[in-house]
This record gives sequence, structure tokens and C-alpha cells, in this order.
Amino acid sequence: MEQMAVMPMVISVAFFAMVAVIVSTGVRSRQRVARMQVELQSKLIERFGSAPEFVGFLQSDSGRQFMRGMGAVPKAGARNSILASVRRAIVLSFLGLGFLAICLSPEYRNEGFFIAGCILLGLGVGYGISAVVSVKLSRAWGLMPSPGTEGSGTENGLSMHL
Repeated sequence: MEQMAVMPMVISVAFFAMVAVIVSTGVRSRQRVARMQVELQSKLIERFGSAPEFVGFLQSDSGRQFMRGMGAVPKAGARNSILASVRRAIVLSFLGLGFLAICLSPEYRNEGFFIAGCILLGLGVGYGISAVVSVKLSRAWGLMPSPGTEGSGTENGLSMHL
């Protein structure tokens, strides 16, 4: 085989290998965090000798504070997921608009730029719609407060009024 014919195959295989490594690293990281949370909870439960001791702890001020902290984890996860969708929507939309703007130039007019621009813009709009739906569902499920209520998502300077 010619060296020029082998190069695209090597690049394609390397690209897919890189994507696989990135995805597997992310999955392992999430599994490690989940495993650590389970270990922490099981050690906490093992610390108490009987159920009445554990119930007494949960009814104390420190137990209530601990449980509030445990309840904040899904809420923070929902908020982080929505913010990630908004970031992706913005980046992909602007990238798609950039490709479409390149198509307006007569010297760079190319069908490939138009196709890439449409795909990227479509992905950006899709992520934006996904973020809006996620906010609505998170509010309906109680993971995020509704606008105008106490703690309306303005912690850390963030406001999610959609």
C-alpha cells in the first residue's frame, strides 16, 4: 500500500481510540466518585451500633445538617448538568454560525462548510432546548426551586429563570 493511503486509516483509528480513552476515563471517574460515596455512607451506618442510635443521630442538629448535605448532591448535579448543556449550546451554536458565515465569503464557499455549519448549529439549538426542558423538569421534580421562591438558584451568583 502506498504511504498516503495508509495515513487516513491511521488517523481515523487514532481519533476513535482517543475518543474511547476520553469516554472511559470519564466513566471511571464517575464510578470512583459513586464508590467513595457508598463507602462513606456504609461506614457512617456501621459506626452506629443500633437503629435507635442512628435515628437519634438523624434527629440531632448535626444529623439534620448531614441529611441536608446529602440532599444537596442531586440538586447540585442537576444544576451542573444544566449549566454544561448551556455551555455546549453556546459553543456549538457559535461554531455553527461561524461555519455558515464562512460560506457567505465567495472565496471559501464550500458545501462542506455549509453542511458542518448546519449540523453544529442544529446540535447547539438541540442542547439549548435540552437545557430549557431540564430546568422545567428539575423544577417540577423539586430539584430546583421555582423563580421567586427562597433559594431561587441565585447561589454562587447564578440565576436560572427560564
